[in-house]
Amino acid sequence: MLRFVHRHSALILPEELKNYFYSKRELLKKLQDGVNEVIKYWYNKKKGSNYEAGVIAVIHTFCGD
Repeated sequence: MLRFVHRHSALILPEELKNYFYSKRELLKKLQDGVNEVIKYWYNKKKGSNYEAGVIAVIHTFCGD
């Protein structure tokens, strides 16, 4: 098994955007892809290496309120 460093992050939409994405669920994939690109860009810029960052993303469309 390979040893590697991993991070866990949670990105939360502001209240002002929740209703917008709730009514336009087709945009959730674009949002997820955008976050993926930002993480990969940041990782490559910070690390300056030929490694590729892997991202596993899950979108929760429910609230615990």
